[in-house]
Amino acid sequence: EFYYKDDSLNDPLVTESQIATFEWASEAELGEIFEIALRTNDFLCGLLLAVDLTLVDFKIEIGRSLRSEGEKLIIADEISPDTCRLWDSKTKRRLDKDVFRLNEGSIAVAYTEVANRFDLLPKNVKKETQ
Repeated sequence: EFYYKDDSLNDPLVTESQIATFEWASEAELGEIFEIALRTNDFLCGLLLAVDLTLVDFKIEIGRSLRSEGEKLIIADEISPDTCRLWDSKTKRRLDKDVFRLNEGSIAVAYTEVANRFDLLPKNVKKETQ
């Protein structure tokens, strides 16, 4: 799915035809965007599976890097529990922004759990539990 990033319009869904009509991306660039999304999905699924997390879905923002050698399409935003739906592989417990959206507990606890699985927090930080 493609969305036009504009908060005042509530980020509307757009079609490939609209993308071509407004010349936001060429057909070749659309192909590259699909490739970036598929490669990102493959990478994230493997990375998360290693720490017993299931990637349910995700969103990425694609932008152009303007370098002297020419434009290059890149992921132009973070990839985090704010931009992914992550579930514990065994319990199916949500460990993403849906914890907040669905009022299922503390988002800080959920995000800390994800960080702990990747050993990202300093050793002196107490691990939180729900």
